[in-house]
Amino acid sequence: MRTICYVVDDNYHDLAIHSIECCRSVAKQDFRYYIIGDITNKHIDVNYIRPPDHLDNVHIIDQKYYLPSVMHELNINKYLYLDADTVPVKCPSTLIDTDITSLCVGGCLHMFYSNWSQALDWSDSIDNGITRSFIPQESMNDGFINVGVLLFNTREYINKNILSRYMFLKSKAKLPYPGDEWFFNYAVMNQTKILNSQWNWHPTRETTQWTRPYIIHDIGETTRKPKHSSVY
Repeated sequence: MRTICYVVDDNYHDLAIHSIECCRSVAKQDFRYYIIGDITNKHIDVNYIRPPDHLDNVHIIDQKYYLPSVMHELNINKYLYLDADTVPVKCPSTLIDTDITSLCVGGCLHMFYSNWSQALDWSDSIDNGITRSFIPQESMNDGFINVGVLLFNTREYINKNILSRYMFLKSKAKLPYPGDEWFFNYAVMNQTKILNSQWNWHPTRETTQWTRPYIIHDIGETTRKPKHSSVY
């Protein structure tokens, strides 16, 4: 059975449930849904996992990068991670069935920074080029993915020590903002399959023509989250 996971706290639990309900409404296959978090009011038909004790002092933004080890212990070798502010509008079975056998993750190009060059132009203004110093010049045109929709291969992720690479750059950069997308893209460099962007679609001002989304993702800090928005 295919697996979909979320990592949330009580603040975003209702959005995760809404995402699950949307997925169920379009699903043509059976899925297992997991929510990792210390949740007060749990819903039926969802598998809840309290974060392991060693994650007590890990920020929730970082917890999803520890998740492959948790899922691997449950004998789940492949799963789809979704941010809570996502709305599946097409059955994600074909996405989960994407072949990433020899890779660690699959992800869609970022809506605002499609390659490393563009992403670093932004981070330079915040960290004075610290993150840039770790990225090879030959990788500037490589794809830069958004981390809100990720297909994980747990075995490859663990075997290639992706979490260690992530934490290495995080400790070096010491950014004054949540730089997890930069750290994660660094960690999975050359280990990523770029997926059809319809699986992680965000309506932006730059959108000039209609695109049929498969998963809508309302990224960023905004009051226009999917459950509360007439946009959707």
